[in-house]
Formats: sequence, C-alpha cells, structure tokens
Amino acid sequence: MVYFVEYNPSCRDCGVIDRISHLIQFISTDIEYDDYKSMTEYEFSVILEERLINFSPCRNCGSSNLSAQNIKIGDYKIYDFDKMIEVLKAENHITNLLILDLQKNYGEIELKVAGKSRNESDFISECMVKVNLLLNESPSRKFVLNRTDGNFQIVISGINIEGKHKLRIHRIINYGFSKEEIRSNLNKYFFENML
Repeated sequence: MVYFVEYNPSCRDCGVIDRISHLIQFISTDIEYDDYKSMTEYEFSVILEERLINFSPCRNCGSSNLSAQNIKIGDYKIYDFDKMIEVLKAENHITNLLILDLQKNYGEIELKVAGKSRNESDFISECMVKVNLLLNESPSRKFVLNRTDGNFQIVISGINIEGKHKLRIHRIINYGFSKEEIRSNLNKYFFENML
C-alpha cells in the first residue's frame, strides 16, 4: 500500500520552518499504514528524517540539517496536543506530563516548564535519564554550535504502572542549540525538581 506523508521541513541550523507543506511517499514496507496512529510525532519523525537527508536543502540557508514538523498522514495529524491530553486523562493509572521549552535569545537561555503541575519526582528522574540518553545517542548533525538564538522543546508523558513509568517522547523541536547547552540547562531543572 502506498500513502503520502505531509510535513513542514524545519532547519536546525537557521531555525526557519518552511511554511509550504511537503509530501513524501511511503510504501507499507516502510511502516504499516495503521501503525502510525500508535506513534508519536517524535517516533515517526525519526523514520521520516532518515529519508529527508537526501532531499532538498533549507530554502533559507542551504543546510541539509532538517527536521520534520506538523506531520500528517492523510487528515491524521500525528502530534495533536488536545488528543494527547484526552488519551492521558482516559488512563486508569497515574499520568505525568512534562513540557520543557528552552529559548535562546542573543545568547541568553531561558527555560519554560509546562505540563502537569505536580509530576511525580521519580517521573522527573526517569525523564532526566531518558533525555540524557537521547542526547548521547543523537547524531551530532542534529545540533549546532555558536548560535545566539534557538529553541529546544521536548514533550514527555509518563504513565505510572506499578511504580514504573512508561515514558513516551511526543515531540522534539530543536534548532540553534548544542548538546551541551541542552544537557546543562535541563539537568539543572531535573536536579532541582527530583527531590
């Protein structure tokens, strides 16, 4: 089966999001058509971005360091914040939600935190491990050095099942940040909020 994926390319180097939607063809051998509904935008973007490496560079700066945002398959939008909240509320277990948003303007970095007002401390601890593991495993091309502006946002949910959290990364937006900038700023938050 053949299906089309719609997305907006976003440049990790200059931060420009192409407002013209792009289409890419998938064949069910890539990923089964029905399986994408159980995936988060982050999970699907990992697959999609591997294919973007060989596609058009950023229209603004010419970089091939692109990510995919606003992913849709047909009319199905993979990242839908309201639907995500509905699913978490319907769970019969304790749920947690953490949104960490790093903004860099003229070299000054500010962290904004959203999500559930009282997340469990062990959820915060597990998020720290997950984020640091993700940073360690991510290729260097997904990060940049020496930018004075940037945005890094990560959306993580956790369902507490018998004392262990089932973590899911729903979305990652990143441009203009190095791994070390992300790690040092987020770890400071994690350490302050785990106790």
